[in-house]
Amino acid sequence: MGNECFAIVLEDLTWEGARQRCLNMDADLAQPEDITELRLYVTRRYPRKDRRNFWLGGVNKEKVWQWLSGELVDPTFWHVNEPSGNGDCLAMFDGWDYPLTDFPCENERRAVCERVMHF
Repeated sequence: MGNECFAIVLEDLTWEGARQRCLNMDADLAQPEDITELRLYVTRRYPRKDRRNFWLGGVNKEKVWQWLSGELVDPTFWHVNEPSGNGDCLAMFDGWDYPLTDFPCENERRAVCERVMHF
């Protein structure tokens, strides 16, 4: 998508397990430039079938939501009443227009990995 290269992990893993899977692919959990575009792509390509959320590369560090890069997560994309405070790892629900939500990191979810492309 644009200058971003994503891989979808369809196996349910903890956030750390998903991150390790991404790192093994020479990537990391995704920090998408356009969350809406990624959500639409995932919705079309990987229909939910009762499992509709994906880990992304964001975490709650000392009550501040940030991407693994250290950049702050844009609060515009949080779903209503999110973050709810029930977890410290960032996930994306494909069925929500504002798809970001927080979950306990030990929950098992699918994941979106991203490889940084250098031109």
